[in-house]
Amino acid sequence: TLPELGEVILEGSRMRRLRYQVSRYAENGDCEAIEVVAGADRSVDKQVEATVRTWAKHRKKGAGVARSLIALLREANTSDQRVFSARRRASIDAVVVLSANASKDGYLLDLEFYGPDVPAGCLEWLIMEIVAVLRREGVRYLSLGGTFGTQLKEHPNCDPEVLASFKQLN
Repeated sequence: TLPELGEVILEGSRMRRLRYQVSRYAENGDCEAIEVVAGADRSVDKQVEATVRTWAKHRKKGAGVARSLIALLREANTSDQRVFSARRRASIDAVVVLSANASKDGYLLDLEFYGPDVPAGCLEWLIMEIVAVLRREGVRYLSLGGTFGTQLKEHPNCDPEVLASFKQLN
């Protein structure tokens, strides 16, 4: 989770690595972050779908997973989800889906898609661009997501219902 979005800056020694990644992608030139509105531009929709298919193929996910994710993205522009992409020279490098987190008055970085040949720093650059957009909108919270299914062994005090819920997510 990022701190108060208004306080996220790339200055200082703590942000040196992030600053390097962001600048590395930006050096590719002609970079832009766009909010994708499904159905507004068919050529953008096709590029988003191709990015998801490339991601699924590279991750050895089945075509059914790609179709399901593409269907989700076609319906994503609701008050609950927003889709952003990083583009260079009008070609999409990465796609990120944010889901609303009403309890925090902000968003969760829910899904990210990119191919194996995306230039270094692309996601970092896109996330910082999204932070700038959200900051301008007055949004104060962005969670960078969670990782589920990483448990090596069962904890002796675990709640069986919580454990079952996590197993469903994975």
